[in-house]
Amino acid sequence: MSDMSADSDDLVQVYATGSVTDGYLVKGRLEAEGIPVLMKGEGDGPYRVGPAYLWVQSSLEVQARLILESLESTADSPDRQELGET
Repeated sequence: MSDMSADSDDLVQVYATGSVTDGYLVKGRLEAEGIPVLMKGEGDGPYRVGPAYLWVQSSLEVQARLILESLESTADSPDRQELGET
């Protein structure tokens, strides 16, 4: 993540989760949209467990939050609920 330097912008936390797996999934989605992400809090070792916190540059906060909102609305969509997915 060479685009993420302390000099370029202040970092803002946009996402927190108790699951490192969820953290990686959301991080991947944001990066797929062109938003560099710094992930903190993941556990060390071969079995990564524990909380994860995602940080983005403050100039990209609004864009990141819009993407996160779209992820939440997709997860709560009636189509997914009818299929028994959560």
